[in-house]
Amino acid sequence: MALGGQFGAAGLAVATATVNLISLLLLLIFLSQRLDGLPLANWSLPIIQISLISAIGGGVSWLLGHFLPPQPSFYGQCINLSLAGAAGMITIGLLLIPLKLAEVELITAKIKAKLKL
Repeated sequence: MALGGQFGAAGLAVATATVNLISLLLLLIFLSQRLDGLPLANWSLPIIQISLISAIGGGVSWLLGHFLPPQPSFYGQCINLSLAGAAGMITIGLLLIPLKLAEVELITAKIKAKLKL
């Protein structure tokens, strides 16, 4: 806790994400050993692409959140937060479509069926 006051909530978020990433990697290695191998080399490129797309979407949300004018009311702040979040999610969605991932294709087909496209 010596650094807790120095980094605050952001430090807690980074620490949590780091622990989860390390856990993910270790569990993936253990699973690969138990199953006598997983196609990790085939999975690495899509994982890297999705990670970069997520970072871009987060950046869009963050930038929009900072460029929207501050709102004094609670509802105005909720609207700003919703707009920034929606912009990031739309960005991620649009950038994922060209990757032709099976999960993205499934969601795209369901959305097109609902919209009758």
